[in-house]
Amino acid sequence: MRTRKLIWATAFGLLLTGCSQTNTANIEAIPPEYPVDYFFRNAEVSSYQISPVGDYISMLKPWQDRKNVFVHPVGKPQDVKRITSITERDIAYYYWVGDDTLIYSRDTGGDENFYLVTVNVKTGEEKTITPTSDVVAFVIDTLESQPDDILISTNERNPQVFDVYRHNLKTGENTLVAQNPGNVRDWGTDHDGNIRVITTSDGVNTAVLYRDTVDEDFKPLKSMTFKESFTPISFTPDNKNLYVASRITRDKSAIIEYDVKANKEVREIFSHPEVDVTNAHYSNAQNKLASISYVTAKRQYYFLDDAYQATFERLKEKLPGVEISVNNTTRDESKMIVVTYSDIDRPNYYYYDRDTDKLEKLAENAPCISQKTWRR
Repeated sequence: MRTRKLIWATAFGLLLTGCSQTNTANIEAIPPEYPVDYFFRNAEVSSYQISPVGDYISMLKPWQDRKNVFVHPVGKPQDVKRITSITERDIAYYYWVGDDTLIYSRDTGGDENFYLVTVNVKTGEEKTITPTSDVVAFVIDTLESQPDDILISTNERNPQVFDVYRHNLKTGENTLVAQNPGNVRDWGTDHDGNIRVITTSDGVNTAVLYRDTVDEDFKPLKSMTFKESFTPISFTPDNKNLYVASRITRDKSAIIEYDVKANKEVREIFSHPEVDVTNAHYSNAQNKLASISYVTAKRQYYFLDDAYQATFERLKEKLPGVEISVNNTTRDESKMIVVTYSDIDRPNYYYYDRDTDKLEKLAENAPCISQKTWRR
């Protein structure tokens, strides 16, 4: 804007001043332009988790252009330290498998033969727990009720199929607990860590099979074509029935309770007239089905536990205008990692202590892009 000399009357000068201020405000209201690469670059931080007893917070951050695991004590982000040193490929996932132990997956030189490694966050000691060549391994269940054990799956015996082993974190021993005949796609455990339900596939149709005890053979429960679905979620608290996301005799999936011995549906727990409902959360701390989620225009929740609902409502009060998801919790579910996101913002991470009602922002997934400058 060109500078003008004030040669007219004061009133007209004031008018010009007002116009100048308005134009400046309009210019300042125009959001900044971001380089295209801002929208495609890797997240600066992701995959926040809290340790089972709530002592540590972990996350994935770049180191030498690769995502590695970093850890810091709760409330002390200034004491963050890197506990992995991977330079060949990003760490894609990791889990807490003990009060001070993490497990992650890696390969060698990009060969995609992923093997499992545990690391002690206090000492930095690493242990490779599966073969490192010509074998693929992954975690099936962290067995929260049995902190010393985890269930893993590898194709060590036969490259074409994956068997299940129980790995003891203290002794390092791997014990075969289920051998895959060749068609098992998914394994399901009860609350004691026993594999009692499996999903098989012949490439076209799928089937769910069940057994009462680990000493018995699996028996057919349901067979489905590609038009149907019957997906076990968890066992009921007494380990007798199953919670299932079912589209059998329905045009949309619903969460039901299924009697495996009688081979029939007991009750419908929740359904929605417009969308499939397939996600349900089982609380190990309370030993009950706690919540169900589904997506309409945005994610919605149906609660079966008053404490869960109260926590969620409190988080909504503290974090208005965004979608909220609980990423993971401590073993007693009193402390948690909360993730928020919206149509104009990438994920933001928070630490929440339910007992003290303390909410602490941990990080933004993409701080290079400010959601405050985006137009709705």
